[in-house]
Formats: sequence, C-alpha cells, structure tokens
Amino acid sequence: MRSRYRLLGPTIEVLRFKQLVGDLTHYLAYQVLAVVKMEKGDLEGAAEIYRLMVADPDTPLPKDQLLFNLANVKEQTGSLEEAQLNYQRLLEEYPDSYLRSEVEQRNE
Repeated sequence: MRSRYRLLGPTIEVLRFKQLVGDLTHYLAYQVLAVVKMEKGDLEGAAEIYRLMVADPDTPLPKDQLLFNLANVKEQTGSLEEAQLNYQRLLEEYPDSYLRSEVEQRNE
C-alpha cells in the first residue's frame, strides 16, 4: 500500500508543474497579444488586457511590470490621470521595484 502512495507523489507533482507551465503560457500569450495590439495601434485593446492581468490575483507575471505597461499605454492614449494613478499604485505597492526610477522620472 505504501509503495502505491509513493508512486502517486511524483505524478501529482508533475500534474502541478504542467498546470503551472500551462498557466504561465496562458499569461505570456496574453502579454504578447497586448504588445501586438499596441503595435497595430489598438491601444485601448492593449490597455484592457493589461487591466485584466493586473486585476487577476492568480497572474504569475510581475504585477509591477504589468502596472507599468498599463500606465504607459494609458499615457499613450492621453488618459494621463489614469496613467498617473497606475504609476502611483506601482510606487506604493512595489516600492523596491526595478521600475521605480523610471516611474519617478515620468512623474517629474
């Protein structure tokens, strides 16, 4: 009986790994889609994807980067107040972010 459980252990870990990789692939695909939308001029479409990814508590992607991307797109659309709110959120929620200096320069 004990050997049967030992055999299930690695199987469960493999399934968890496959789910994690699948989830990561899903989020990375959405991030690429946002970039493609930006390049094609659909800034509102890109902003919506970033907004959804920022709001998703399960996203494995760095939220500080997603907030920065969302703020950047909003800045490009002329929604400066919304961009500023997202930059500020980044600074408050991720004070040690590598993007901090970039955000601070944009706020000057």
